Amino acid sequence: RAGKNNKETAYVLNYFKVSPPMLIKDVKARASDVISLKPKVKGKHSYVNLRKIWESMQEQGLKTMPIVAEDGYFQGLVTLGDLARKYLAVFHGDDQRIENVSLKNIIKTLDGKIILGDENHILSGKVTVLAMAPESITDFFETGGIVIIGNRTDAQKEAIKLRPSLMIVTGAFKVEEEIISLAKEYQVAIISVPHDTYAAARLITMSVPASTIMRTKDIVTFYEDDCIEDIKPIMLETRYRNYPVLNSNHQVVGMMARYDLLALNGKKVILVDHNERSQAISGIEEAEVLEVIDHHRLGDVQTGEPIYFRNEPVGSSATIIANLYYQHQLDPDPQIAGILCAAILSDTMLFKSPTCTMIDKLTAEKLGLKANINIKQFGIDMFRAGTSLEGLNAYELLHKDFKTFQMGNLKVGIGQVDTMDLQGILTYKDELLKEMKLKKEVQGYDVVLMMLTDIFEEVTELLMAGDRKESVAQAFGVELQQGSITLSKVLSRKKQIVPLLTKILAD
Repeated sequence: RAGKNNKETAYVLNYFKVSPPMLIKDVKARASDVISLKPKVKGKHSYVNLRKIWESMQEQGLKTMPIVAEDGYFQGLVTLGDLARKYLAVFHGDDQRIENVSLKNIIKTLDGKIILGDENHILSGKVTVLAMAPESITDFFETGGIVIIGNRTDAQKEAIKLRPSLMIVTGAFKVEEEIISLAKEYQVAIISVPHDTYAAARLITMSVPASTIMRTKDIVTFYEDDCIEDIKPIMLETRYRNYPVLNSNHQVVGMMARYDLLALNGKKVILVDHNERSQAISGIEEAEVLEVIDHHRLGDVQTGEPIYFRNEPVGSSATIIANLYYQHQLDPDPQIAGILCAAILSDTMLFKSPTCTMIDKLTAEKLGLKANINIKQFGIDMFRAGTSLEGLNAYELLHKDFKTFQMGNLKVGIGQVDTMDLQGILTYKDELLKEMKLKKEVQGYDVVLMMLTDIFEEVTELLMAGDRKESVAQAFGVELQQGSITLSKVLSRKKQIVPLLTKILAD
């Protein structure tokens, strides 16, 4: 549905115990329609290591990766360029050091196993590769740092005595018991890794957490409900490779890029009970119209390709839809049958409207049997519920069933309210005329009309606002009195009002 349910619709849905259809405010293309990638690395940015990010990028063929918390909350971005700069800067200046890295992260990054120490211990310090004679170690070493070393027992002993925080033994070599005992004495953690010394030295830089290189400022993000028309100029100004798309809870739902916009297809839409752009939902010009099922005059909706277009001169689009069921040898369930029957009764005003055909009557009777309702009594109850004015003001009455029509160069608005108490609703006449004049002025209508239709007396009081109200009155051959005319046997906007006005006003 594209708007608020009226009282009549609410009564029908309630009667058949059917939930109201989902409200759709527009069919504009949004960020959620063009998400091409749904990557993310989960985990708190302070411990997700760079190797994990790199591997995720490789697996998914990406060059930009959003980092999200366990609950999906967006924390920041890491790009392939960020990783490359960190990796290539190893052992240059401050990049010889690692800061606030858990032993667990180092073990994961180097595919190692713990020999001695607490994996939750946080390490910081200079990284030193010991590939020289033991007596030369002190010239390169920093107490409290991290040492990468092979299986030379003498060098291991000397290194431990200088009190590093961690000794990494490469090549998956066995660590001797005397080395483990000495490490306990000097409170040095030991891990064994399968890589050679060169690879270990390169990989350890990838053990640092995402927070060390993650971008958190000046990131351009979009929300999944953002319109593409608003996104395009921002992309043209910033020209990043990828943009994170978030939901209302600031959680990452995917990524989008400029090339996604090139392949954008509009939302797929089937127009039911209308085929004029002015009556369609906002954004229809961006959508892909697949079908039209209607019983009104032909409007101005254009399509790029041939489509299925079914338009029949019957009293209700529900008649067409019900017969589509039968033509495809499908039997609507009792709830759907009841709703379709109610729609036919509403559109044809209990078969009194001049738009009503024998097909409408026969279809409604068939649906009524399936729904197990007395269609005459049900229709009266439905109209009684729908025509209740309780709690409604003049603005709400005007917009209860309001449609816009293009008649030649003129913009014409026509509202309609069905009632079982015409005199009661006429007490709103002055207020309605004020609302109609305001709508004409604010929204640029040439003529605004309001049909107050008594279903059972079969009479309509037609209220008018605009410069051409005299022409409207003359078209019906009735004298205008205090802003309205009375039309006997006139019930249908579609068949008795619009065709005549189109001819007169277009001329």
